[in-house]
Amino acid sequence: MPKKLTASQPIAASQVEAAARASGSPAAERQGDISAIHATYINSILVAEQRRSQVSTIYTSLLTAGIGGIGFKPDVDLLFPAIASLILCTLWVAKVRYFQALATVKWQTALRLEERLIASPFSDEYRLIKQARKEKRYSRRRFADMERILPYLIGVLSALYIGHRLLAPILP
Repeated sequence: MPKKLTASQPIAASQVEAAARASGSPAAERQGDISAIHATYINSILVAEQRRSQVSTIYTSLLTAGIGGIGFKPDVDLLFPAIASLILCTLWVAKVRYFQALATVKWQTALRLEERLIASPFSDEYRLIKQARKEKRYSRRRFADMERILPYLIGVLSALYIGHRLLAPILP
């Protein structure tokens, strides 16, 4: 006979599924199904987070390679690389925003699924983090906000350079 699960114990989807199959009750079977769906959904969230990280790595690499490439040709006009970096930064910010919106929706969905489970570790974790932020034990700035700082900074610097280059000939 499988061990009885309590809300205070950490559980895995396989434990819930095993308990559901052993009990034979429809409610327990549904609990096992929801647990399996929840586990699969959490994995899809983690995959999306990895893709988001990879996107930032790709854009950082492209911009770094471009800036490094310019260093080998000091006589290059910087207007076109500045335009390219502005375009890359715009695309980068758009991708980051997309993945942030996707993550928000995915976590909301996962938390709704979690409401139907025996335990709710992600809701508990969120509640504890929120409490710690109120007590100012953690920074109030979200990583998602900090993640956009680099593309915004590079984009603003590129835009300022482009503006300077285009306006310098006509200004006295």
